[in-house]
Amino acid sequence: MRSLKLKLQQRFFPDTYTRLLRTLKTLVNQGPYEILSGPYSRFKLEDHPLVKEADVIHLHWINDMVDLSFFRTIDKPIVWTLHDMNAFMGIFHYSTDKQKVNSSAQALDRQILELKAQAYTHLDRLAVVTPSKWLLEEAQASAVFPQADFYHIANPISFAKANNSATQPTSAANTAIVIAQNLLVERKGMQLLKDALAAVDFPLTLFVLGKGNIDFDNPNIKVESLGVVRDFDQISAYYEAADVLILPSIEDNLPNTMVEALRVGTPIVSFRVGGMKETLRDEFNGLMADSISAEALGQTLNKFFKEKHHYNRNAIREDAKLQFEAKTQALKYLEVYKTITP
Repeated sequence: MRSLKLKLQQRFFPDTYTRLLRTLKTLVNQGPYEILSGPYSRFKLEDHPLVKEADVIHLHWINDMVDLSFFRTIDKPIVWTLHDMNAFMGIFHYSTDKQKVNSSAQALDRQILELKAQAYTHLDRLAVVTPSKWLLEEAQASAVFPQADFYHIANPISFAKANNSATQPTSAANTAIVIAQNLLVERKGMQLLKDALAAVDFPLTLFVLGKGNIDFDNPNIKVESLGVVRDFDQISAYYEAADVLILPSIEDNLPNTMVEALRVGTPIVSFRVGGMKETLRDEFNGLMADSISAEALGQTLNKFFKEKHHYNRNAIREDAKLQFEAKTQALKYLEVYKTITP
């Protein structure tokens, strides 16, 4: 009975959270946008016994779990690791979506950002951590964290030798892998990749992992669409079988796919943006296109495959270990905890 009463109440007398969810759903349908989020939640995390007991609160992805009331009432040191731009935007997560023309979305974004900024003013012991220097600079430039200290700590990954029993997928002469949670998201750049590969004039086997399909018309390209693969050993086998990970994102923080590929020594071709431009070194662990265009990406891929044998996969893996090993990143976080606590 209480459940029915609550459903009826939310339908005819919706609270702020429900009204915002409905508005965001409408905007997504009008967009389409990759993801839109509000700053409200039905959970009151500040009342949870573990939060009350903790000496430090460490936040990561908080959407639909942490309400604005949390920031207004919490009196503990907070470490907040950002994984996109939503913490210092309103409803958007990346500027790619913010740049889309929709006056209703733009107005709502400004309104929500003002509410967030007001809530953050109550935080006098806040450490903002970002996996990429690019995101760090964007967070600082936003000026919505006036009392925060900022730190750059890359995403960690384990470098223990995997028990990989998966069979190597192919012995083709030229191979590449493309992987994304959702291949159809504009920010991931798959249309640019499709246009770039239209002119490839050599045989290429392309592993495509992720939700959605990409059609390539070039007869020189053999596409193996594998869909969503959840077994990490199998994913690692595809990384290892590929000559290169193609990462055509036009805006990205520090993609897990990049770190995973480097973990096994697979070089990367990308645009010179975001976390890629600070992680990749041309002709050592990858090759970056200087402009965001299909033509530039195609030229970079052609150059890579002409020189692919120059890449030392063992050196790439050892370099990645220095940058991303979990123990190293954990020690950096411990220093942040020590700094922020009395």
